[in-house]
Amino acid sequence: MGTSEAVRLKGNRMPPPTAMTVLVTGAGGVIGRAITMALAAQNVHLLLADFRDIDELEAFGRSLPAASVAALNADFTSAADRAAIARAAVSAHLDVLVNNAGIVAGSPLFAAAAEESAAIVDICYTASAELADAILPAMNERGYGRVVNVASVAGLAGDTGRAAYSAAKAAVIGLTRRLAARTKPGVTVNAVLPGFVEGTPGVDALGKEKIRRLAGTIPLGRLARPDEIAALVAFLASDKADYINGALVTVDGALAAQATGVVHG
Repeated sequence: MGTSEAVRLKGNRMPPPTAMTVLVTGAGGVIGRAITMALAAQNVHLLLADFRDIDELEAFGRSLPAASVAALNADFTSAADRAAIARAAVSAHLDVLVNNAGIVAGSPLFAAAAEESAAIVDICYTASAELADAILPAMNERGYGRVVNVASVAGLAGDTGRAAYSAAKAAVIGLTRRLAARTKPGVTVNAVLPGFVEGTPGVDALGKEKIRRLAGTIPLGRLARPDEIAALVAFLASDKADYINGALVTVDGALAAQATGVVHG
């Protein structure tokens, strides 16, 4: 796991590891599973963290072609659980952290209740911030690391009735920029901003007719597929993305571009 301190490159930078150690949070969800499968194909050592039943998570892990898989049960609304996952991440000498855990609450008509809002912030933002703050110093010291935060276009354009979710994802965007400014050569921090993604609970709850109308408002005429989000995460986690740092990459078919007035004519 991790990289050897014995080999250094010019500029005190470590070479990329031959078998990376990767932590994916929210690994049991629709997007999390797609990300995990994309990364597992690269012969990595995987740590999967999710609130779901540990047996379910372990069964998913056994189906993956990874070098090794460990499942970690975590309630990211719990400070104790967040701290435990952070300790596990530091002990594992992570090469890649994918902060993907998140929930959506509220609706287009009604905002989330106070308790739900607090949970959204803890899961979508606080867990990501604490994990990244815990592992970034070690990545900087070793001279190699990738942090990929899964934010949302809601953090750019907002989402009617879901103020807490939009605010939490906007905070993740700010976190990405802040952390990228603290990186050393060989370490990058980037964010992926999905729009509406097929098969996710928030989308499925809309029903087929509303989903059809929603797709019609997107310039590309459809929702994103989970594997399209996963492909971008896998790229940003790879050595091919070595000079991409502090980037915010939307995967939304230009939905946010319309909402923010970037598209004219």
